[in-house]
This record gives sequence, structure tokens and C-alpha cells, in this order.
Amino acid sequence: MKRMSTPLTLILAGAALCAAPAFALDGSDARGAGVEVARLLRASREVPDDELDALRTELAGHVPAALTSVSSILATRRVPALGEEGEQILSEPQTELLLAATSGLARQAVEDELARLLEAPDVGRRDAAIRLLAATGTGRDLPRLWSLAVAEEEEQLVPRLEAAALWGTIRLLRAAPEALTLLPAAWRKMPPALTPMLLDSVGTVGDARALPLIEAVLGDGDEHSRLAIAQVARLALIDPTRVSMRLVVRVRSDLVSQNREEIKAAAVALARLGDTESTSDLIALIESGDRGVDETILWALRELTGMRFPGKRDLWRHWLRTEVDWYERQRPALVESLRTGGRAKAGAALRELAKHGLHRHKLSLEAASALEGGCGPETALTVCETLKRLDSMSAAPVLLALHADTDDAVAAAAGKALCSITGHAPQSSYADWQELLEPVL
Repeated sequence: MKRMSTPLTLILAGAALCAAPAFALDGSDARGAGVEVARLLRASREVPDDELDALRTELAGHVPAALTSVSSILATRRVPALGEEGEQILSEPQTELLLAATSGLARQAVEDELARLLEAPDVGRRDAAIRLLAATGTGRDLPRLWSLAVAEEEEQLVPRLEAAALWGTIRLLRAAPEALTLLPAAWRKMPPALTPMLLDSVGTVGDARALPLIEAVLGDGDEHSRLAIAQVARLALIDPTRVSMRLVVRVRSDLVSQNREEIKAAAVALARLGDTESTSDLIALIESGDRGVDETILWALRELTGMRFPGKRDLWRHWLRTEVDWYERQRPALVESLRTGGRAKAGAALRELAKHGLHRHKLSLEAASALEGGCGPETALTVCETLKRLDSMSAAPVLLALHADTDDAVAAAAGKALCSITGHAPQSSYADWQELLEPVL
């Protein structure tokens, strides 16, 4: 699918990539404020961490009058000379401190400074504009920030501007996480060269609300497949409840890729997603002759199944055949015992089901059938333990209901199982769990 780039809306004047000029401080107030900014930045290298907040507050007091000087420092990456002290290279901590001090600037002052910077937008000025916009803006400024990083007529992304765009995107998404839900639509309008930067930024932010963006990128072709799937793996660790089956199926398709890195990324993501349905496909990839791929596949199989076999395809295939045979021949009688066999047989059946992880999503639903028609606390406790061991998100609705049980022990066991399966910390109430699990209920 072809996507349109957003052009750099401000005219690029003159030689676009010339060296950033020095800025003169006009007026005694501006000059004095600029001197104070330079002095405080130099002092920050010697100030203990517990005194940085006070220094930042003092710095913020001088920034409005010295905004031109601040932009110059950001554009040139130099702290001006003071007296006999020569200029300094601007460090990353100094950059963070300086930008933090700009966060309280009036919006009109920022707009005026951005307009001045972009009268002759070389790389340094565009870098400064991106960082100033990100430090003072909102999630709605993301498209504008991206247009500053790459112009439509530019064939390649400048590394310095890519780094600035990454920093700015992460900063704005953390400040306004609700903007994550708007990314799929915004991505289709952004410069295509920035897609890797955007994927990296949402992985760094670590909010599963970015998964629809990743699904959109994967649906657009294979160009960014490995990087997108790597972010699926990162976000699945945070909140697997938001991962759609459509996205899981798309990740599985990369197991047959001709690219070894895409295969490895898919295997890691599927393991973290708990996708036991991919077990057979993973086993087929063992002993590929590529050590890196083999090690990743073996890790994924062990994560998915709980088994610790060596990387021998025949061993894994034998285990798989045994599991499939058990599922087809012995499981039906165990499931029937859950429904009609009484408390003792139901308990024994549940403990046996907990030993088999191949079809754990289906087994979890079948284990929950022991609750049908009512059961005592003992059986309910065994169900909670079984569902915890099977480790499937399909059990979340059942465990949520048990968490509201009038028996305190059952409610506590259900809460522990929910924590184990979802990776979330204990919630204080049923309502909190219900809100957290809304995507899978």
C-alpha cells in the first residue's frame, strides 16, 4: 500500500545543510541571561544529583530571556566560552537539563523561536527545533515534529535528525500516552523513512496501546517485518492481553521467511505470546544448520512447553506425537470426569490436565468446566492451580469470576493465578482486575 509523505511545511532556504551560524546576543537582558545559561550549564557538571532540581529551577528563570542563546547551544552542540574558559561540547545530561528548563515556556515564545530557527533550516537548526518542540509540545505536535526530521525531497534521513526525532517522539508519547491510539492513522501520513524510528520509539515507551500500529506496519508489507515483530515481543511482555489473534497469525508467517533474523524475531515473539499452536512449526526448524537460529528456536520451544529437551528434532517430534496422542485418546475421559466424576475424580483429572501444555488454551477452558453446576472450595482451588500452571490468557474470565468468590481462599488463589498469567501486580479489587482485563473479556 502506497503511503504519502508529509512535506516539510516551512521553506528550506539557501544551502540546507550548511554549518550552523553563531547567534549574537542582542540587548543587555538577553546577553546577561545567555551568560547565566552558559554558567549554569557549566556548573551542572560539578553539581551533585540531589542539587540538580534547584539548578534546573534557576536555569528555567533565565531561559525566556535567553531563548535565542538556548537554541544556539542546541543547534551547535556547544556551550559558549565564558571569560578565559573556552567553549564546551554540550553533553547529553546538559542537553536534558536545558530542555527540561524550557518546559514552562509560553507557547507563543516557542512558536516565534521555531519560526526564527527555520528561516534558514540547516541540520543544526532543525535538530534544535525538534527538541524544543518536543520539550514544550503535546502529542498533537508529533506530525509536525516528523516533518522537521525529513523533508519530502530528501532521499535519505540524516542520522542527527533521526536521533532527534526518536528522542522527541519518545518524550511526547510518554507525556501524552493517549496519542498512541492515533499512531496507525498518523503513520500513514508520515515520511516513510521514519518508520523504523517510530517502531523503535513505541518499543522504548513500552505501552501495549501501540500494538495496532505494529499490526498496521506488518500489514503494509515485509520491509520492516523484523523490527516490527521485535516490538511485538517487547510489548507482549508488558501486556499480552492486547495482542490480537490476527497479529499472532501474522507473526507466525515469518517462521518461513528466508531471512534468518526475521525467523529469530518471530520465534521470540511467539514464545513471549505463549503461542503453543506454533510448536509444530518451530520443531520443524530445529537443526537448521544455522547455530543462531537453532539456539533461538530451542529457547522458544522450551519457553512454550516447559520441556527441556536438547536441540534434537526427533526428540521434540516424539514428544509432540505423544502429546497429540494423549490429547486425542486420554483427554476426553478426563474432561468427562470433570463434569460427572465427583470431587475426587475431578481433582485427579485437573492435576493430570496441568501436566500438558501443548493445547493449554483449550485445556484451560476444559479445566474450567469442573466449575459447572457448582462445586466446593476444594475443587475451585484445584481449578485455580491448574489454570495457573497451564498459563493461558483464555482462563482470565474464569479466574476473574473466581476472584469475586465469597470464599477468601478461592478469591486469593484466583488473584495469584491472574498475576502469574498476566504478569500484572496484584489488584486491590475485582473492579480493578475487570478494567485491566477488559480487552480479553
